[in-house]
Amino acid sequence: MISLEKTRQSLKSLNLAVIIINIIFAAITVLLVALAAFGFSAMNNPEYQAQIQSQLTPEQLAAIQNSNPALELAATGLVALAYLVVFVLAFLNRKKIDANQPSLLPYYVGIGGVIYNFLTYVIQGTAPTIFAIIVQGGLLALYIFSIQKAKLLLNNSTSNADIS
Repeated sequence: MISLEKTRQSLKSLNLAVIIINIIFAAITVLLVALAAFGFSAMNNPEYQAQIQSQLTPEQLAAIQNSNPALELAATGLVALAYLVVFVLAFLNRKKIDANQPSLLPYYVGIGGVIYNFLTYVIQGTAPTIFAIIVQGGLLALYIFSIQKAKLLLNNSTSNADIS
């Protein structure tokens, strides 16, 4: 038997982890978008192009020149937006958890973000790094555990008795 209070506390802890992780990832992703935008704009500078041509192989230079900066920035911007949406929804969910009426929406949006991240690897035809797999797998586990706790709390919120 698990008490309703322990379930609520566990969900509060998971929700806090979701909030912290998503705000950190959102900040990192926004920084990456800014750096990428700066890098793409620098590619139009002839002096920078001459300097970078000497440091890259012809294949690397061709890959950079054939890339679509607007598409890449938009895709990364969507990732940042997803992190921010999950952060806001999870932050608003704190009071709902206290009232035993948590929303599942932040966790489902988070799972959607993880799926989107994996789909970008498939669409780009690149293999994700081990680090990316571990991070996205950890996020997926966090969202799934949060959904399980939230459903347990929602299904047993009528009384403060033990959950069986």
